Amino acid sequence: MRIFLDDNGQPTFEDEFGQPMEPKAAVKLLRKQRELTTADLAFLAWVSPRTIEGWEQGRPISPSCARTLATIIEKDQQLSFVGGVGG
Repeated sequence: MRIFLDDNGQPTFEDEFGQPMEPKAAVKLLRKQRELTTADLAFLAWVSPRTIEGWEQGRPISPSCARTLATIIEKDQQLSFVGGVGG
């Protein structure tokens, strides 16, 4: 999954094949793939669990929160890679 900001500064989500994803589906997928509870993802993203629930129901995600989610994905991929090499 990839998150980036479009020319208008709005978050855009893509799956691993570069196909667009709805933000609510992307957030839910991010959480499920990493086996995170709503509270876990909220903690990592510095938002409330209700905010995560709102995103999963289709509420807009601000650009700053999208950047935070992108960082979570990036860090997770780095940890997965390091764990795969070392373990």
